[in-house]
Amino acid sequence: MLTQVDNGHHVVLRGQQTLVVQLEAQPATGFIWELVALDATLVRTFGPAEFHAAPKLGASSIQTLRFQAIAAGETILRLHYGRSPQRYV
Repeated sequence: MLTQVDNGHHVVLRGQQTLVVQLEAQPATGFIWELVALDATLVRTFGPAEFHAAPKLGASSIQTLRFQAIAAGETILRLHYGRSPQRYV
């Protein structure tokens, strides 16, 4: 599992291992993490993003993203935090 403090680190996945990324987000205001770059021939998204509400009103939620290795190679996982244009069309 990776969090914000792991930004820029290298991770090695073996076989069909799953990488779990958990980051703070504000989905109620439209601010979420979205996948920007990834070599889909090496790693695939694994299920939809999940949001876990914070215990305090107005606090950030935790967004969970999952990725699964599907082939050998090297790729950069790049995420963007912002308002999703698709949510406001």
